[in-house]
Amino acid sequence: METPQFIAIVSLASDPELQVRDKLNKSMVDQFAERMETEADLKNFVAIDVFFDGEKYWLADGHHRVEAAKKKGYDKIWAIVHQGTQNDALLAAVAINARHGLPLTRSERRRAVVTVVKRCPDQSIRSIAALVGLSHQTIIRIKNQLVQMDQFRGIPLGLLLP
Repeated sequence: METPQFIAIVSLASDPELQVRDKLNKSMVDQFAERMETEADLKNFVAIDVFFDGEKYWLADGHHRVEAAKKKGYDKIWAIVHQGTQNDALLAAVAINARHGLPLTRSERRRAVVTVVKRCPDQSIRSIAALVGLSHQTIIRIKNQLVQMDQFRGIPLGLLLP
């Protein structure tokens, strides 16, 4: 397992699709900020997860903690840095958020499926189902709806259909 370290908040690359939640929970950000009285307190939180692709640090998990640290005026945050791509960060973001904290809403799960299907077409239906916590039949239904809506121009249909 990687060792946590401080990284600069400004070094985190922004990609709205890596935020699996529909929106940040302001109350949670405020609660976290209250517990971040000193820089040393940042280490008391679970380290955020980021993926470094050689150029950018992609935030996979920890959006609320990052916002709380920014609110308190900190310029760095406690993080575990994994080697990987933006898509690796997306897959981790979906998996992590599907399994901890507040349960994902129906719309958040659907959006996660759509994003994974579009950005990671090599993922199997069953792997997406396991990742998001839905049945493979639900993933098939969502994919078929997207195909009918012509959302996959340029992606071979063989990668979309079961």
